[in-house]
Amino acid sequence: MNKRVTLLLAASLVGLAAGGCSSGGGPAGAGTPSPPPPPASPAFSEVPSFTGTPPTIASVTSDAPITATVDPGSVARSGLPTGDARGRMKLALTGLGVVESEVTGRCEAKGDTTRLELKSSSGTKVVVALVAGGTSSVEIDDTGLQMAAALLPGDYQVAPPRLTAAARFQPEGSDLPGGRLDLDVTCAG
Repeated sequence: MNKRVTLLLAASLVGLAAGGCSSGGGPAGAGTPSPPPPPASPAFSEVPSFTGTPPTIASVTSDAPITATVDPGSVARSGLPTGDARGRMKLALTGLGVVESEVTGRCEAKGDTTRLELKSSSGTKVVVALVAGGTSSVEIDDTGLQMAAALLPGDYQVAPPRLTAAARFQPEGSDLPGGRLDLDVTCAG
């Protein structure tokens, strides 16, 4: 049990002992006992369970569900211009955390591939490759973490010069999705 929870439990017991357990008025001038105020930031809002499967990113975030099953390669030739990129990204890695930030970088459209090289304000680098007729992917490079993953079908929309996407990704060599990528990027030609 952590130290904060132990202290809160001890404070509650002292408050009960001092106030007594009867509902009467108590000694003259003592007033009605009241419970101690709740802590400013309680350690837990519910009893944690350390058994079973840990929650997935989708179960602990308020992101909108991914409703479409658009193949990421189907938007590879949809007219995004080559040029500077600017927008927002939310990258959730299952079990590791979330990066939500403004991004800048570069868009490049060549033949069957559209490539976005993005960098967050905190330094996380993300390369998204949308490949028509092939495997679309995301590469993540953050302090101490390098990952390559296949982008799964999801919500992809292109209205040149803008790309919005919400999709899960699956790391190479794994059967479990590694997280979720949400993008809203404009490519300036």
